[in-house]
Amino acid sequence: MNEHSYPYQVHIGQEHTCTCSEFKARQELCIHICWVMLKRFKVDQNNSITWQLGLVEREIQDVLDGKYSFTVQPKSTLEKPEDEPKNEGEIRQRPICPGDICAICQDELLTEQRHPVTYCRNGCGNSVHIRCMRVWTDHQRKQKSINLSENVPCPICREEFGQLGMLMREITENIHPREAKPENRRTVVVAPTVQSIQSTVRTYHPSTTCLSCGMSPVYGNIYRCQLCDEKLDQLGSTFMCAPCYRQGKHPEHDAFMYREAPNGKWFAVAVNRCIPHNLMSYLKIEEQNSH
Repeated sequence: MNEHSYPYQVHIGQEHTCTCSEFKARQELCIHICWVMLKRFKVDQNNSITWQLGLVEREIQDVLDGKYSFTVQPKSTLEKPEDEPKNEGEIRQRPICPGDICAICQDELLTEQRHPVTYCRNGCGNSVHIRCMRVWTDHQRKQKSINLSENVPCPICREEFGQLGMLMREITENIHPREAKPENRRTVVVAPTVQSIQSTVRTYHPSTTCLSCGMSPVYGNIYRCQLCDEKLDQLGSTFMCAPCYRQGKHPEHDAFMYREAPNGKWFAVAVNRCIPHNLMSYLKIEEQNSH
């Protein structure tokens, strides 16, 4: 969802798609597709499939089976909950085990950079990051007025998570001290933030015109055919936008270069980048053996 609570539909398949305006305009990976791959399916951010524009059937099955997942080894195998509930009628906190995730941000709870958690006291007993509950609480207060003595609904079971006043106190006690004392923090490699992904998606080339559709400026990556580069240069334009490249507007050749930034370095586009590695070589060998 976006800040206005409008849901977006993401399709992961042979060609990734999203219903957001960013993807419709540029036909490139948007933050929603990246979020699904990195957060929902836990794909390692260093794996090449995270920046592919699509997946073949075998890769889709591997993603569903978790073969590309990256699991952070926790410091301990189990985090014990509080011995007894503080108030009569409250439900005990469930133990936090390796692999348990926050229902809001989809990050694991037992990581090296462990963030404080709270839990549903009147429903399921599951734990959620306090910083994530702050976002959830702000969203609920925008939907309707909630007094400090009233309960906030649980994002998991929809029962009463806890009183707003109690959550606000936990947020103040746990978030602010961590922000005020940053010393002795260890450096931890984390997934790209929304801001860093957005800056990449919004790259555009102001003085470039697409050879096929004539769009200018060109948003996202720009492409050029290596074999026709000198011939096309006489026409005044050698570039294609990402949508035209993906639609095969230049089917004569399959040797392309692409560039992300206006003054960036040119890179060779992998031939049949959505076909599994070494499959083309295998097919050529099979064809030679059949003759």
